[in-house]
Amino acid sequence: MKKARAAFAVAGAVLEEGEQVEAVVSGQLDGNPAVLMLTDRNVVIVDDRPWKPTVARLDVTGLQVQGMQDNRSAALTVVTADRQFVIDQIAAKELAVEMAQRIRYRAGT
Repeated sequence: MKKARAAFAVAGAVLEEGEQVEAVVSGQLDGNPAVLMLTDRNVVIVDDRPWKPTVARLDVTGLQVQGMQDNRSAALTVVTADRQFVIDQIAAKELAVEMAQRIRYRAGT
């Protein structure tokens, strides 16, 4: 989580007024520290890529999420109709599993 400190700061700044975070995991997106958040409104993906962080707000409806894990970490792949985000090196494997279940439940998949 310490590595994703900047991504957490950016994520906090992009939340809408009154939006509540239900679950969050940190890992890496394209080699940069990143966070994946499920809020009461959307899925938010933010990384701390220098000069231009990735900020993606995704409607949960129709999202697909796939998960993988090994002995050390987990990875979540979030798929929309036209994009794919792979958050890997998630140290908190249990939180990654819970995140995948929550997104699937909300997406109805």
